[in-house]
Amino acid sequence: MDSIIEKERRKAHAMLLSWLLTILPSLIGLALWLSLRTLVAQLLIISGISTWSWDAIQTFAFLSFGLLWLTSVFFIQFKLYNSGIQGQIWNKFMLINAVLIFLLLFSQVALFPIGGLQFSTSEALTILGEVVIAAMLLFFYRKTRSRRI
Repeated sequence: MDSIIEKERRKAHAMLLSWLLTILPSLIGLALWLSLRTLVAQLLIISGISTWSWDAIQTFAFLSFGLLWLTSVFFIQFKLYNSGIQGQIWNKFMLINAVLIFLLLFSQVALFPIGGLQFSTSEALTILGEVVIAAMLLFFYRKTRSRRI
């Protein structure tokens, strides 16, 4: 009887914690969404596509990235819940955030060659900060990968 209660308690704890921990990846996903939207706008500027088509392309990209973001939020919550039941929620949380920060980093770095961002000290510090944070998350993920928390 106690094992059933403990199992249900673990599920409830995993559900609550997974919803709370989904907030940070969803915010990183929003930043990625806006960065990709800027990337699409810059690609439209340099591609030579008719300016009459820009609005439709940007709207389609905005909606597509929005649906992708919403799908990823629910998928991240699902993965965190399943790993929470197994006692590995913090490892999965670190891995997901590291991957999202690397995606954000690559989308911002891709803006430099096409003229979307001007190289400045603040941009360099932002990119350096993203690299350091993602590297630390991957380091802690690898360090605690086999432990159950």
